[in-house]
Formats: sequence, C-alpha cells, structure tokens
Amino acid sequence: MSSAAAVRGLYESLYTSTFNKVVCVGKNYAMHAKEMGGEVPKNPLLFDKCLSNIIQSGDTLYLRHPQNQVHHEVELGLLIGKKLPKGSFANTQWKNHIEGYFLGIDFTDRDLQGQFKKNGTPWTLGKCQDGFFAVSGFVEGAKVRNPHDLELTLKINDKVVQQDSTKNMIYQIPTILEYISHHLTLQEGDMILTGTPAGVGPVKGGDYIFGTLGQGKEDLATLYMKVESGYAN
Repeated sequence: MSSAAAVRGLYESLYTSTFNKVVCVGKNYAMHAKEMGGEVPKNPLLFDKCLSNIIQSGDTLYLRHPQNQVHHEVELGLLIGKKLPKGSFANTQWKNHIEGYFLGIDFTDRDLQGQFKKNGTPWTLGKCQDGFFAVSGFVEGAKVRNPHDLELTLKINDKVVQQDSTKNMIYQIPTILEYISHHLTLQEGDMILTGTPAGVGPVKGGDYIFGTLGQGKEDLATLYMKVESGYAN
C-alpha cells in the first residue's frame, strides 16, 4: 500500500505536470456527415479520447461488449511538436507546430454513443473503451509533401471498406489548429485525429483490419490488427 506522503506527492504533482491529450474532429468529410444522418458542423466538432485507449499495429482489439455495434473510423492523425498556446496561432506557420503524422483508427460503440446522444449526455463510454484508438508507426513531417493530399484506406478481411483523400476534409489542418488553440493550449506530444471519411461500419470478433496512409504510390504508414470478442487474458 502506498504511504500517505507518496499519495500526497502524486496529487500535488497534478499541479505542476503537463499531461498530453487526444483531440478528435467529428464529421469532417461531407459524405460521412451524410451517412451519420447529420449536417456539416458550422465549426469543427471536437471530442476527446484517452491516451490509455491506444493500441499499436499488430495488437488485438478486444470487444468488451460484442453484442454492441462497434464501428471503425480510419483517420489522418497529427502529433504536435511545438507548443501552441491559446490565441497564439499563426495560420501561415501551422506546419511548424506539427512534428509528424500517423494513421489512426477511432473505434466507436454506436449502441452506447446513440444512447448517450438520446439522453443528451457525453459520449465518453462510447469512445474511450480499451483499445478504441489504434495507431500506426510515426511518419516524420518532412516525409509528407502535402498532408491535404494523402490517401486513407481501410480493409476488413481484405475488403476495402473506407477509402478517400484528405483533400476532401471539410476543415483542413490550419483551420483545425486555429479552432482548437482558440479554446485550449496544444502541448508537445498532443495528438489530433482529423476525422473519418464515409464507409464506417461494424467490426466483429475474428476480423482482420489493415489500413494504409498513402502518398502517391508510396505507403507512408500501415496499421494491421485483429479483433476478438471478450477481454484480454
């Protein structure tokens, strides 16, 4: 058991430590907004995920509630490399704040999310279950010619289920950074998911998932994982 002094020290460290976060953009492709039965937001629609949700390529997503509809949402991810304080955004220098990119999959429990939406309550349990944030390897910013001209592809059991270009994002990266930083400070190591294109759908136990982040004929990043029902051993 921890000592009282150790516990106090841990609590007091919350005042002086910087903790990273994941900020996500919803409904950032017109066709996805349509398939979700809603209009395009007038401003970027933001929600969050937990860093503890992260699993890496090669890991397994365990569905804690296999009776529920859990949907895949492939996205371009950003890693902040330079602090962006509230109100300090310079639109022409946005690339200076991004260290690099990654391919991400935002998993969503639609049953729980729908229930919370109906009740007017937060979506946390629909978005932040263990394993609900899959990430590829890191892509250095210098390797990406134009982040608004990348191909997102996701396959389930070798069948393409999502495919689109980041050029079709409604709110592009400078606008996303400006909007977020207007409300809160982005720290080094913070992650941003920029939204998913149309084609979201369910995953189930036994599925194999393969995603790519493409630049022309080159795959900048890949993400491979499998899905199982139940809890990890």
